Amino acid sequence: MVYVAFLVCLLFSLTTASFPANETHWQIWKKQHHKKYESAAEEEFRKHTWTRNLAFVLDHNSKYPSFTVELNKFADRTLKEMVRETAVVKRQKTEEVKYIYQKLQGTPASFDWRKRGVVPPVHNQGSSGDAVAFAVTDSIDSYHKINTGQLVALSVQETSDCCTRGHLMGNPFACIKKLGGLCSEADYPHSASSGVCHSTSCHPAAQIKGSRSVMQGNETDLQLAVLQNPVVVLVDANHASFQLYRSGVYVDNTCSDKRLDHALLLVGYGSMSGKDYWICKNSWGTNWGMQGYILIARNDHNMCGIATAASLPI
Repeated sequence: MVYVAFLVCLLFSLTTASFPANETHWQIWKKQHHKKYESAAEEEFRKHTWTRNLAFVLDHNSKYPSFTVELNKFADRTLKEMVRETAVVKRQKTEEVKYIYQKLQGTPASFDWRKRGVVPPVHNQGSSGDAVAFAVTDSIDSYHKINTGQLVALSVQETSDCCTRGHLMGNPFACIKKLGGLCSEADYPHSASSGVCHSTSCHPAAQIKGSRSVMQGNETDLQLAVLQNPVVVLVDANHASFQLYRSGVYVDNTCSDKRLDHALLLVGYGSMSGKDYWICKNSWGTNWGMQGYILIARNDHNMCGIATAASLPI
């Protein structure tokens, strides 16, 4: 609460002409986010980056009412660093079955899988860089819950070790099907080292028949798809507005619908003050965004490519 009050006061008291920021503000932020640096030179660099991001936060929040940004835990990081640590570096051609959902009668105006208790808790991927593994694993966990009534914490580590290889998108669903399913987190726990597949060391706790893709760029198809199961979506997240997102319906007209570098789990949709949105779960911890979630503009020219490469387990 102290930090929130500080930030509110800061936003009202500072202007973009007020830099460099007061040392007190920097020290409060460091304490709030448990930041420690190895050298004075590194701290100076981080403070400079933080100051630039502060300028961005003040400017954005004074001009764009759709959503707000904040000095979150990534405020001392450059975009280049964020991309290096979180990006989906390569997408291979998939062999997924392409299909178009039949138009459903009585499609609800809003929908949220969280209210049905089928969405696992928000993860914090740290610097692992394998957001795809988190989104894919959680989509299968949700699929298993929807079809069996049991929500099992499945192994993100197995997905990463065996099927996504730290950024390699390919078709992880096909890979997981070939493995015979995913083991539980308890049987295949997180490890500091990765890249070696140990799938034969445990018994699968959940299985899938394969996957299906949403019609590329078709948000109506995506809406119908998420009514069946949470959907893995790839987006262009290489923007300070995404890095520092706090709340509201995210719109960034500089987003690409082709240059996709991050994976999210789409769990629903709705509308707010006349603005349609998608409900997306990130893997950057609950202290990012809206308790780990982001609302991305829906029916807005395929914002950030959300419907460009979307798929779900079957």
